[in-house]
Amino acid sequence: MKQQRGIKLFSILTAVMLAASPAARADEESLTQMVKDLQKQMANMQSTIDQQNHKIRQLENRPMSVTQTVEPAAQNSAPVAMTDSDFTGLLNTTTGGADKWLKDLKFKGDLRLRYEGAHHSKGNPAHSGNLNRFRFRLRYGFEKLFGPEMKIGFRLASGSTGDPTSTNQTFTGNFVDKTHVIDQAYAIYTPNWAKIGPIKKLELGGGKFNNPFTRGSSDLIWDGDVNPEGAYEMIDATFVDTEDFALKGFLTMGQMILQQAAHTAANQNSELYAFQLGVNPEVKVGDMPLKFLSAASYYNYSDFAHGGNFGALAGGNPNVDSEAGTLDANQFKVLSFMQSVELKPVDFLPVMKPWFEYAFNTDANTKIDASAAGENTAWGAGLKLGKTKAKGDWELSYAYKFIQANSVVGAFNDSDFGHSGRRGNVISFQYKLTDNLTTGITAFLVNNLNHDTLTRDQEEKRAFADLVWSF
Repeated sequence: MKQQRGIKLFSILTAVMLAASPAARADEESLTQMVKDLQKQMANMQSTIDQQNHKIRQLENRPMSVTQTVEPAAQNSAPVAMTDSDFTGLLNTTTGGADKWLKDLKFKGDLRLRYEGAHHSKGNPAHSGNLNRFRFRLRYGFEKLFGPEMKIGFRLASGSTGDPTSTNQTFTGNFVDKTHVIDQAYAIYTPNWAKIGPIKKLELGGGKFNNPFTRGSSDLIWDGDVNPEGAYEMIDATFVDTEDFALKGFLTMGQMILQQAAHTAANQNSELYAFQLGVNPEVKVGDMPLKFLSAASYYNYSDFAHGGNFGALAGGNPNVDSEAGTLDANQFKVLSFMQSVELKPVDFLPVMKPWFEYAFNTDANTKIDASAAGENTAWGAGLKLGKTKAKGDWELSYAYKFIQANSVVGAFNDSDFGHSGRRGNVISFQYKLTDNLTTGITAFLVNNLNHDTLTRDQEEKRAFADLVWSF
């Protein structure tokens, strides 16, 4: 406004001086033309000022970019980090409001680089020797919320379609490209109408999903890379909730497809029907909280052992008739019990979590090989110290596992341990270098339990060194 008043005042004074001049009075026509020219210039200047004011208002309302600095003179200083609100505003301005589909869309994944070394001794000389290899794992995916009750998601991963317990790819093949597969594809419904009385959440899931049964079972039963296919139902409940005591519980059921077989008399479909019931008492003793987990699970692998339904995934379960594709165990109907407690005795000690799991196959009658009869029991015990959540956190764990040949399905338990028919020790240490980068080492000292005399008591020493970036 001050600029406009100055321009007008200048114009008036100029016109007055020109009017007072004898030469100007003598030539009124020239004076009139000059005033018109000045008015035209004023109009052009006013238009320029309006445009500059509009740009200033835009700059004042636009969020600061990542590379902008607070002061113009500080061009060599570090860039200012963009806040969430600044990013949202800039994204909306840039896309013209077309960013609404990004709302409640989550992207996440991880990359792991691994060195693996192994040594075999004793047993069959043909199975002895050393192994050294470098591997990677890449997983990434999206999850989209559709209101508070429904979400869908998918995840892609490195690996192959031949092994449900591994997403590793080995660096080999003279630089050939590596494959990736659909690791998860799911829809989950958590209706609010189901929150009745002690029920805090009802979750209904379908597709190829993150395993809901690892909540009450260890890798004695489930490898961490297994993603079941089919449907599941989960109920979380709170029965008591006070300052010093809480009692929570959960029920999980699953109806999962193992093998879609040809419709012939010799072949039948194979399914897994799973049930898991658990309670989580939480007690405060003085200032020390104790978090317990007690869970019982039942897994009925219907017709898995017959008609080649297990494919090439015997996983340590004796395969007595390779032509007919039959496992020696009659069926796999596995009952397991899991118990753990999490505690932190004093401030200067880490979080401690001892655990124990016992499992047995209730229908492990052998078909042919009598030497494998009764090998239907598995158990494991361990202790975990610390938790890796943020930069500087660490975790140390030890576990011992004893898994007889016909006790649990070897196709789906821990592949790094060697599946079923094994016993041995696992020691692991993990450290958070940053919030997104974890380094760790893991050692396996394992013996073969299989009844085959050529490989019985074969020893395997295996070690991993990992770097894992999460994003």
